Amino acid sequence: MTKILVYGTLKKGNGLNPYLKESNFIRVGIIKGYKMYCNGYYPMIVKTDKDTDTITGEIYDVEDTDVLNTIDSIESAYNRTKEKALLSNGEEMEVEVYVYGYEIFNENWNSVSSGVWEK
Repeated sequence: MTKILVYGTLKKGNGLNPYLKESNFIRVGIIKGYKMYCNGYYPMIVKTDKDTDTITGEIYDVEDTDVLNTIDSIESAYNRTKEKALLSNGEEMEVEVYVYGYEIFNENWNSVSSGVWEK
């Protein structure tokens, strides 16, 4: 079982969420030390050194390794990274999150200062 935190097109109501249809939604979580950007189509996150930079996403328990491998293929521009997510009840949970693997700064990309991506 792998717990992943998704923050973009894999979230409920978005185009890639059907890949998670057999996975259990756990709850919403927040990860500190990341900043979110959007290229107009989908978001990406990069690591920062500020705990005030946060992103919010949905945590899923993915049991099927084929599903995880498929998502890894789709998210090939990202590196799956272990982090701790803060839950609404104050607990922490170890999750894996897809971190953008290339230089982020493109003049056409917008910062998503709230850390919450909405289509």
